[in-house]
This record gives sequence, structure tokens and C-alpha cells, in this order.
Amino acid sequence: MAKMTAFIPPPQIDLGNGYVLYAPEGMRDPKEGITGVLHLFNGTIQLRRKLPFNDDVKLAQVVDAVATKTQMPAPDAEQALLTLSVQIEDLVNLYEAKDAHIDMTGRYVVNDHGTFLKHATGQGDWEEPLANFSATIVKDIVFDDETPEVKRRFALEVTVHGTTIPRVFPEAEFDRMRWPLKVLGTKAMVEVGPFKTDHLRLAILSTSTATEQTVFGHTGWRQIGDGRCYLHANGAIDAQGMRDDITVELAGTLASYALPAPPTDLARIRQGFRASLGLRTLAPGGAMMTVLGLVYLAPLRPFLVAHLPDFVGWLVGASGRFKTEYAVLGMQHFGADFTSRNIPSSFTATGNSLERLSHAAKDSLLLTDDYYPASDRRSRDAMEMAANRLLRGIGNQTGRSRMHPDTTLRPDLPPRCVALATGEHTPEGHSTNARLLLQPVDSTDNLPGLTARLTAAQGAKDFYSETMAVYVQWIAQQWDALEAQAPLRFRALRDEAAALGTHTREPSHIAHVQLAWRVFTACALAVGAITADEREAILTDTWRHFQALVTTQGVLLHLQTTVPRFLGLLMSGFAAKRIYVRALDDAAPLPADPQGQDGPEAWGWATRTIEGWQGHTETVYEPGHAKMVGYIDTEYVYLLPEPLQEYLAQASRAADQTWALDAKTLYRELDEAGLLTVKPVKTWVERLWGKKIHGRTVRVLHIKRAHLLAVSDEEEARTPAETDSTIDNGVPL
Repeated sequence: MAKMTAFIPPPQIDLGNGYVLYAPEGMRDPKEGITGVLHLFNGTIQLRRKLPFNDDVKLAQVVDAVATKTQMPAPDAEQALLTLSVQIEDLVNLYEAKDAHIDMTGRYVVNDHGTFLKHATGQGDWEEPLANFSATIVKDIVFDDETPEVKRRFALEVTVHGTTIPRVFPEAEFDRMRWPLKVLGTKAMVEVGPFKTDHLRLAILSTSTATEQTVFGHTGWRQIGDGRCYLHANGAIDAQGMRDDITVELAGTLASYALPAPPTDLARIRQGFRASLGLRTLAPGGAMMTVLGLVYLAPLRPFLVAHLPDFVGWLVGASGRFKTEYAVLGMQHFGADFTSRNIPSSFTATGNSLERLSHAAKDSLLLTDDYYPASDRRSRDAMEMAANRLLRGIGNQTGRSRMHPDTTLRPDLPPRCVALATGEHTPEGHSTNARLLLQPVDSTDNLPGLTARLTAAQGAKDFYSETMAVYVQWIAQQWDALEAQAPLRFRALRDEAAALGTHTREPSHIAHVQLAWRVFTACALAVGAITADEREAILTDTWRHFQALVTTQGVLLHLQTTVPRFLGLLMSGFAAKRIYVRALDDAAPLPADPQGQDGPEAWGWATRTIEGWQGHTETVYEPGHAKMVGYIDTEYVYLLPEPLQEYLAQASRAADQTWALDAKTLYRELDEAGLLTVKPVKTWVERLWGKKIHGRTVRVLHIKRAHLLAVSDEEEARTPAETDSTIDNGVPL
């Protein structure tokens, strides 16, 4: 069965006196032939009829109705209807074609006086004015940011009264046709009437011969034609060098991701590589080894699709230790214009902007600066939210799901960068910190002349971007070999690092940055900037440094897990006399061993000396203002669940942290660590079970007294000692 076709814009006939006859829909009916839905319009719809034009009876009825409404002669009304039927038939024929499209060439006239719609009448063609200006689309620009949504912009040349004005509009703004007033001001005259703007839009489209241009909206690698190109704000670099036929548009701070053409002078190339490699000994604690590892890693992401860098390099240290300056030296490898005042992002930015930046800065280094301890809660919460959004996105390699207004899902924006951050401290949370490659920045006190060396390094910024240009050109030349070898080398390094016994994420972190050092130094060796022996010495230093980093971070991460945190808060609470436990008779607890040291002081009791007769003194124990969290006997500590959870939350807040763990999860993890004594019940165990105290059964946690003290001592022994991990030139031991 035939269906009506909607015509946009619809064909129309101006009948005069403010009346317009138009057909928004039409079709070819198998029985009745060409049929149109006709509207007679005069500010409002005066008549609406479905008319099969082959039906003489119905045609006569519509002619009479139109003539009556408009007060025009019936023959003129009939001629207008027949003219409209021809237009409807033309449109139906076009829609029925195999490759249906509407070619409006010939329907519109564009000249120095404006834009017009042609009408064929018995007296000849009549040109209906649409606007007093003409417009031509000279470029149809496709903006490719590698998301599924197609974004277009039209470059127009608008002419009015002999003056031509070039403008570029997003597709949606062009489609709404509100731009003439914006471009021409009061000179713009668009005729009033139904579908006039629709006809004007179609007239511009029909009479334009636009060339299509693709503009890329991200950095990093793309397959363009037969080759792989590294995109940046100045264009693209492939195996042959700079491409001048590729356009990249990056907004805001992303515009500073601009590489120069790779130099061809071998002496300058070598000088640039030595300048970049020389940065590794600049910062105390080997911080620049980590920064440069991230720099060299960024262009290697396509070779690690199965092992994408899912961590954030984090420079942490007190204010005044040049963290931002070191990070900017890394950023200047991707654009000499980066400075401490021109950084891609900061933790005061919104999570959405961080997500967009981390997606657009593909295969590049993205610096997010200055995670500082804010003085007010709102700023602190905002920065923590931004940090968690960045770390979760990078760690999971996923974007945030969002919906269109019609509830369909938008394409997400997964991170495609290698991320670097700076801060005076780190975000809270064990799983969050496991997504960091934590690089402490040590004090500069033992490094005289550092400021002068830093200034000299900043003065060589042009070398860094030139070196990156040569590096990505070399990667393009070695693509097939790197594609085969890089994943294998990464897995070998990861397996070697796993033997250190750190957190399961950490071996991958240092395998990534060490792989980057191996590839970059291979490039430096290829251009003759270093010798093979120098390369091996560099790789030995960097690998030793990264292994030391994750060993230290592994200890810190262990202390942030549930059981060590619980033990730390509990035992520090006893030591600081903030909590205490009583003996079952409410007295101060006695040592389990008469010769032991775990007396009342070990369990939160304070001592007070009482002077008696004739100088006699007596030491008494009292809980003071401490909070009671349970009881104790010679074998067990019995912790009351509600006071315990309340104390853990309070103590965490006092340490500027949160205790978000629910009681059931805490009990399960204590049980899995072997700290709890549980009670078997049929097919399960009770971790919180009854103990008779003062004649009443109270549900408590049962923890062996000796076991608790022994584990506490073990945790204290795990804390890394403060040692100097550097020598005078900043290279780790």
C-alpha cells in the first residue's frame, strides 16, 4: 500500500491577497494516481483536503472551495491546483527513484538582488523573493574527533549589496537559519511566509558546489590513506616527515600540542636527543626519569592495545620543589609553547572537561596540575571528585556513560592519553592510589645549582619538541617491527617486575615506562646520539629507579588496605588514650603474662600517681576521657561493633580521610586475614557472636590478644625507614 511522502520544503503556489496553497505530503496512489494533501494558508490553515488530481469531481470541489475562500476566479484557482499537481508529481518521481534524492537545480535563482524561488505559470516563470542576499557554501567541513557522531561545519560566503562576508557555522546553526541576522545585521531581509526559510536553506544547498574537507580534532596516530600519521596542531608527521595536506584543529590549551617539522640536520638531531636524555638527572629522587618515561611512552600506545597504560604518573612533594616545572619540561616535548602558565588542565577543572581532554590528547602526554590541600571543604571535595574521575577513567580505560535527551546513549569518551599529575599529596583510597605511579619529589636542599640547571633546561625547550618530531617519524618508519616486538618486551618486563611482590597493578606501571625508555634510547642509538654502552647504562639506571619506586609504593599500598588500616587506627587509638578496653570485671586489664609488657597502658588506660601517708605513693590506672570499645581477658579482646565503627569513622576524619567500609565487609576481611575467631553454624560461620559479660550475652568480635599485638608489631616493622635514595646528581642508587 502506498504511503504519503513528506515534502521538505513543500511545493507551494502564492495565490495573492495573503493566501498560499501548498502540499506538505503527496504520493502516487495505484488507483487514484497523483494525490496530494493540500493546505490553504492565510496566517492560519483555512482549508485542508486530500485530493486525487485524476478525480474530476473532487478536483472541482476543491477548486470551488479555494475560489470561495480567496475570492479569486475559479479558472485561476483551477490553474493554480494543476500547477501544484505538476510540482507534486515531480517530487514523487524523485522520491521513487532508485537512489532517491531531491535535485532542486533550476528551482531557485541566485543573483545580485538576492535569492528567489521560481514558479511556472501560464504567463511564464515568476520569481518569488526569499531573501535580499545570496549565500554559497564553499566548504563542507567534517570535524573528525574519532567519535561515532559526525560533526559538520559549513564555510559560507554571504553577499549583500555587493559585499561578501565569509563565515563558518556548525551544521545545527545553519539548519536553524538564524544566522543571517548575526552575519548581516539589519541588512538581512528574509521574506515572511510559511516555509520561506526552508526554501532559502534548500536554495543555498542546491546552488552551492562545496568541496568537502576533513578536519581532525585530536592528537596522535591515525591511518590516513596508506600511511600512519601522528596528528598535532600544526598538521601531521608520517614516515617521510611533515604533511602539509592534513588539517588539525585543537581548541584551548590543546592548541599548544604543536610539533615542528622533523629537522634533517643530523648534528641538531643528536643535540636534541642528548638534551632530552640529559633531563633525567635534573630532578632530585630521579623524578625526571619517571616524567620522561611517560613522555616517551605516549606515542607507543597503539602498540599496547592489549596492555594500555592504565595509570597516572603522580609527582608528589611539598610546595616549592619545582614539581610543575619538571612536568612542563615533559609537556614541552609535545609543544614548545607549554609553560607553567599554559598547562592543559588542573584539578580545579570539572570532571567533564578532564574527560574530554584525556580523549582528545590521544597518544600524547596530558598534565593535570596542582592537587593541593584546599582550605575549604567544597574546594577539597571538588578536587577529590576531579581526581577520582581522572584516575578511575584512566585506570579503567573507560569514559562516563551519558544519554541524549531522547534517552539513547551518547558515545563515551574513553581516555587515550598518557596522564601525568602533580600534587602536594595524593587522593584518598587504596584502589585509587593503586592507579598511580607515585614519584616523590625530594627536597632540593642537597642539590646546589639546581635552579641554574633548571633554567638552562627550560632554555632548550625547542630541542624537546624537535626531538619528539624525529621520534614519531622514526616510530612510523619502524611500525611493523614495533608492533611485533613492543608487546613481547612489555610482558617480559612486567614478569620481571612481578617478582618484586608488589601490588598487582604496579609491575605493569613500571614495565610501561621502562619499555618507553628502551624504545626511545633505541631511536637515540639509531640517530647516533648515544652509544650502545651509554644506552645500557641509562636502561640500568632507569630500571633500578622504577623497581625502587614500586617497592616503596607497594609498602604504602599495603598499609592502606583494610586490615592494616584497621590495626593502625586501633593500636594508635590505644596508644594515644583515645579508646580503651576493660577487663571483664570492669577493672584495668592485667598483662596476659605476669612478666609481660601488655599491661593497662597498652590498652588505652592512663596512669596517675597518688601520694599517701609518710611519702607513700601508689600508681593507679584510669581510662580518663577515652572511649570504651570493648573488653579483654587473658586470651581475647572482645570489640563492641557499634563503638568500634564509630571510633574508626572519627579517627579517619581526624586524619582527613574517610572510613567508608561497612561492618560486614570489615569483619569478612579480618576473618580472611586470620584475625577473627569465628563460630561455625551449620553451613556458615558467625563472625560476630555472643560473649557473656556481666551476666548478659553480648555480640562482639573475638580477636586473640596475642595475635593482635603480634600483627601490630609486624605492621610497624613493614613501615619503610626514611632513607636518602639519591646521590648528588639525582640518579637513584
